[in-house]
Amino acid sequence: MREHFAQLRAQLGRAGLKHLKFSDGTADVAYWTVPAARGRGVAPRAVKAMAPWAFGAGFHRLDLEHAVANTASCRVAEKTGFAAEGVRRSAWLLADGRCDVHAHARLR
Repeated sequence: MREHFAQLRAQLGRAGLKHLKFSDGTADVAYWTVPAARGRGVAPRAVKAMAPWAFGAGFHRLDLEHAVANTASCRVAEKTGFAAEGVRRSAWLLADGRCDVHAHARLR
């Protein structure tokens, strides 16, 4: 059963923290879902579960960024309590060129 659950999770997507800075209690939230799982609330549920854990583990601030054109990720940020903080212009270089980035954050 445990193997089946691990396989099921892998098929839906992944969520985690990156760029963990233990000295100042900050981390970035990252996630993705497979196309078949999109629009089903998978990413918001994962982020909702992860944030309280991170705050309980001592983090003070979680950052979440996404390409401005990625409206689905913006909805994930909004649904999970990440406040919009602004736009970082031309901040990411993607395969199809540079893009602006929405910055969101949630504090403990």
